[in-house]
Amino acid sequence: MKDRLAKLKRIEALQTRLQQRADHELIRLQRGLAEAEANRREVMAVLNDEWLAPIVVSFVSRRLKVIDGEIDQLNAAIEAQKAIALREAMRLKRAERSTGAAREDVRAHEDRLALDEALEASVLRAGASFPPA
Repeated sequence: MKDRLAKLKRIEALQTRLQQRADHELIRLQRGLAEAEANRREVMAVLNDEWLAPIVVSFVSRRLKVIDGEIDQLNAAIEAQKAIALREAMRLKRAERSTGAAREDVRAHEDRLALDEALEASVLRAGASFPPA
């Protein structure tokens, strides 16, 4: 029983690390998206500048296309990572429930053993007798 509990604890620890890893990757992607959107705003500010717009319009348009493509890729990656993070969170919950159930089983088993030992000790005591019924 305790072996099963130890295995389930290791599984739970692994699932915790996997879930944390998925969350960190999601955060990294979201930061990348925020940076790309900030770059897009900066490029749009240059394009909206009356003095610079005629000079850099071809460069800015190419840069905007690249940034928009990057934003699209990051949005797709974020959606995929959200699904992965959700899956890992569900796996972690299942592992936690299994570990909790195993802890309860071990505790119940130990309680039964303690009760059996107490009963045997009371029966084996010299001069012990059960109360009249």
